[in-house]
Amino acid sequence: MNLKKSPVHPELLVSDSGVVYKADTGHRINVTQNHCYSRGYVVAYKNNGRHKQLSVAKLVCETHIKILAQDEYISFKDGNELNVNVSNIEIFKVEKSNRGRKPKRKESEETYSTWMNGHEELYC
Repeated sequence: MNLKKSPVHPELLVSDSGVVYKADTGHRINVTQNHCYSRGYVVAYKNNGRHKQLSVAKLVCETHIKILAQDEYISFKDGNELNVNVSNIEIFKVEKSNRGRKPKRKESEETYSTWMNGHEELYC
């Protein structure tokens, strides 16, 4: 297990397999799966009286691979977002022309969002 201090969050020690420790006490921080924040694992801890919740995959990437630029994203080689090992993480870059745009649909299709359930329904 390769432990390094996170360059972005220096209060944390992050291993290459996704185990997170507090740097000052050496205590392990519990890793949980929070579906509201992200699809993978997250760590929740308190630093200087403030609660923080961070993605474990992003912590591992920033500590052991490189700090992500604004147009870079994390991808998982095996498609499993719960496998946050360094060997499973790869970085990909989104072209400026496609960033923030949704793929176009056929002109005959019409979508609308319902107020009650918030999901899109597709009508042809």
